[in-house]
Amino acid sequence: MVDHQTNPRYASVVGEFKSRVESLYTKKEIAYILDGKLFIGMTEPAMECAWGIPVDRKESRGTWGDHSEIIYGEERDGATVFTENGRITSWRSKD
Repeated sequence: MVDHQTNPRYASVVGEFKSRVESLYTKKEIAYILDGKLFIGMTEPAMECAWGIPVDRKESRGTWGDHSEIIYGEERDGATVFTENGRITSWRSKD
């Protein structure tokens, strides 16, 4: 078994990964991703990191921008997440 923490490259790789993640997501998004939770205003890429890839998606374009209904499977109780211009506006469970 390899002890990664004694590998001289480990700290470098972890630091680079952390730097890239922090450049893509806010601190709040990272915390929610790690907890597997969503919040209003979260970006769609952060949502997929937190909940995984959806099973379906319906998109439309209106005067207020791009709208999506993002449907998750049974692992998320069939929840639907609603977004506007790439950010979560609400979500509901299938029930």
